[in-house]
Amino acid sequence: VIISAFGVHGFLTAAWDRMRREVEKDVPTLMLRLSGMIQAAPNVLESLDEAAHSLDHNRPLRPWLMHWVSEIQERGLSAFDDMQEEAETISPSLLLATVEIRRLWESGGGGYIESFRLVAEHLSELMNTRAMAYAKSGRSGNLARIIILSALFSLSFIMNNPTSRSLFLSNPFTRIGLVFFFLWAGLGWLYIRSILKSVTT
Repeated sequence: VIISAFGVHGFLTAAWDRMRREVEKDVPTLMLRLSGMIQAAPNVLESLDEAAHSLDHNRPLRPWLMHWVSEIQERGLSAFDDMQEEAETISPSLLLATVEIRRLWESGGGGYIESFRLVAEHLSELMNTRAMAYAKSGRSGNLARIIILSALFSLSFIMNNPTSRSLFLSNPFTRIGLVFFFLWAGLGWLYIRSILKSVTT
């Protein structure tokens, strides 16, 4: 049960992190394309819609953004509040993008369009730096995974041998220790992931 619980949690966490990284990869592209489109045709909503359609349809930012374009068309400025709240739960860079898009919608003007372009360029540089941090954290995570799997392999070797298994399980203290081993390994893995996540967010 403990292994299954940690396994399900790990699977869901990995899926969420993968989705968040895919969103963050597309945020600089969105901002740069939007900054170019808005200089050519200063209609924020139309430019945002075109920029959203230009994104990779296999990644999650495109449908998310298209949904919010339709919400803004229906509800106007009030839709930005919910958009920013949802963006905050996904990624800080996505939140920054939505805040800047909202300010562009509210302010407009040539001066703000230029500042929007500069924000887009700086965000692109930041995402490149974070991509390198993700790569390094991935190597650290793989090392931790190897250590845990090696311990599990050694334990399975013991349990597959009838003699060592009977000696191991005949003692109540070793059975309790086995439970604590899986619990400690799971908590350790979650702790390592939380450290790596804090470094890359």
